[in-house]
Amino acid sequence: PTADPGIGCIPHTVTFADQGSGSLFYTWNFADGSTSVFMPATHTFTSAGTYPVSLIGENIFGCRDTGIVSVTAHPLPVAAFDSLSETICNVPVTIDFNNTSQNAVAYEWNFGNNQTSTQINPNAQYVAPGTYTIELIAYNQFGCTDTATQSVTIFDAALIPDFSVTPLSGCSPLTVQVTDASTGAQSYLWNFGDGNTSTQINPTHTYTTSGNFIITLTVGNNVGCTETLNADNAISVYPTPVAGFTATPDPVSFLSPVILITDESIGGSSITYTSDPDWLVPVTDNYFFINADGPGFLEITQIVTSTFGCSDTAVNVVQVYLDESTFYVPNAFSPDGNITNEVFKPIANFVTHYTMQIFTRWGELIFETNNIDEGWDGTYMNMGGKRKVDVYVYKIAFRDVLGNPNKRTGRVTLLGSDELK
Repeated sequence: PTADPGIGCIPHTVTFADQGSGSLFYTWNFADGSTSVFMPATHTFTSAGTYPVSLIGENIFGCRDTGIVSVTAHPLPVAAFDSLSETICNVPVTIDFNNTSQNAVAYEWNFGNNQTSTQINPNAQYVAPGTYTIELIAYNQFGCTDTATQSVTIFDAALIPDFSVTPLSGCSPLTVQVTDASTGAQSYLWNFGDGNTSTQINPTHTYTTSGNFIITLTVGNNVGCTETLNADNAISVYPTPVAGFTATPDPVSFLSPVILITDESIGGSSITYTSDPDWLVPVTDNYFFINADGPGFLEITQIVTSTFGCSDTAVNVVQVYLDESTFYVPNAFSPDGNITNEVFKPIANFVTHYTMQIFTRWGELIFETNNIDEGWDGTYMNMGGKRKVDVYVYKIAFRDVLGNPNKRTGRVTLLGSDELK
């Protein structure tokens, strides 16, 4: 028998014929599990190897003869190279190709841009946008080939990210304004370096913790191209101190107006105190005299400043009050026309809800007022007339500057003749 061709690359298709004579029946055994009874016979070998193909010829009398012909099917190489990005966004661009073929000894590249190469790992430059098909043909030592292809689209995207940031440093919490200056951008992704992001064009962002942060911008266009830019300078966020203090005692007596200020601030390098009204006078580092002109409320402000110039304030309000000893009730008066001690009234300041009642010794109410500046002149309801020398009972109720209720009850003597006019 004959095999045409006897040697080839898989899939290797061979036509078999008989050069003998006298046979009427034929049986082919292709040595790969396949047989045929045709003459001539055609068979395709899909696995590499050498096959002893046999032909059994039989004549009309049942006599047989066997012939053998050898067929060799060579293996194919595997052509392959690393996957390319389907889209490349800028020209000119140089693409490096990484050949991953197997069982190959020679290569033939066609880069789709009128450039070719026989190198193992070549590169190619593309200077114009377009879609290019890259083809690699791999050859083995038997001359068998395999082909791999990939397509790549190259755009002239002109996509250039750019931006500015103001301010670049400051105290926490620091709010920065980011201004885009990109070219060709249609989408934005900002990464502020502290775990927060934004897709706005010109975002603002507030850093609530101190540290150094790099802002990154990734821009994109409508064909899927992206470019990324990191800020040239880091954003420096300085820690802000925490102001805090206590002032004791509170309230403080107008008669003994000295307070102790205890600093409870954190992270400051300098501390100042101011007050409204301007009553606060330092005595030592911690003790202050309150130079008040009367009872009231003193607002004390602490300003704490760090070495970075960051500051924080805290405010406490201290009440300055009058003691009970400033409320004095005389026990006698003499409405005799000499101008001195003409009416009966307490000596008091800065009280509220004031009421005074005067009673005879038999419990008759003869005077009442809610005005602390109004005194009793010794007549019935201050209506004028005769005054009677006697001992009278007073009842006084008021609230002090702390709002505490107070009562005073006692006797007052009206001095003079029995019929003072």
